[in-house]
Amino acid sequence: MARRRGRATKGRRGLLLGGAVGLAVVLVAVLVLVARIAQSPRSSRLSTTPYPQVTPTPNAVSVTVFFDFQCPYCGQFARESEPKLREDYIRRGVVSLRAVHFPILGGESWMAAQAAECAREQGRFWEYYDLLFQRQAGENRGTFSPRNLKAWARELGLDGALFDACLDSGRSLAKVEQDFQEGRRLGVSATPSFLVDGQLVQGLMPWERFRLILEDALRRRGLSP
Repeated sequence: MARRRGRATKGRRGLLLGGAVGLAVVLVAVLVLVARIAQSPRSSRLSTTPYPQVTPTPNAVSVTVFFDFQCPYCGQFARESEPKLREDYIRRGVVSLRAVHFPILGGESWMAAQAAECAREQGRFWEYYDLLFQRQAGENRGTFSPRNLKAWARELGLDGALFDACLDSGRSLAKVEQDFQEGRRLGVSATPSFLVDGQLVQGLMPWERFRLILEDALRRRGLSP
């Protein structure tokens, strides 16, 4: 009887020890996963200024931005100046904004542009556009890999299967190439570049200078306050 009790006690100790080891392994795995998520570009905050759904007035000033998702100056414009443009002008319906792909910084620029067009198919281009500029992390370092681009589409609540099929098929490449050729025909050679009411302005500029160009165009159209 004593031997059986001894063996049972040892068995219970073995089970407890095995359970503790298993729990420790699980905890370590969870901590590693959390650390990886924290280090991922996906931990960046999303834009807090949504693109306004406003129909522009018939004589609104048209603004076209030629951009590359990997261009740091394009990102600066998108994060700093574009929210002011949306809030102060687009919401009033006096300015319309059009984004044209001009991917000049390599393969990931082209891939990101195609992904944005796949988001457009689901009516979510501007949200995805904002997200990609929030996730910039250097040029051609794997940030805009197909895997990340697909994961971020799901993060925004897009239909993942439809998005994946679009990106994998390459069907949005033709639209990106069409945009690129449009920029070349107009003489665009740098990003960001802007076509403001037919006037081409190349390179990043301070918001106040950009605002003055807009105000001048609005005055010519009789839209200035």
